[in-house]
Amino acid sequence: MYKWRAAILVDGYLIWSRGSETKEAQALRDELRNRPGPNLRCPDCMVDAVAVGQKSADGAKVQRWFECRNCGYESPSEIVYGPER
Repeated sequence: MYKWRAAILVDGYLIWSRGSETKEAQALRDELRNRPGPNLRCPDCMVDAVAVGQKSADGAKVQRWFECRNCGYESPSEIVYGPER
């Protein structure tokens, strides 16, 4: 069994984290896709009306983006994951 932790970072700050166990090392992405999306809170106004998507950053480069629909806070976001220690 492999133990993993996945996290969503906004502006380098952790806003969501979840542990998971899989039988294969490569199965974490599939595990995350099959689960419902997490309930995220805006780090600025603490409201859960946020959207995580993608937008063009520099030319053809696409970047993950976090946007609060309540206060308008926007920031680049990233999903990181790795083995638990």
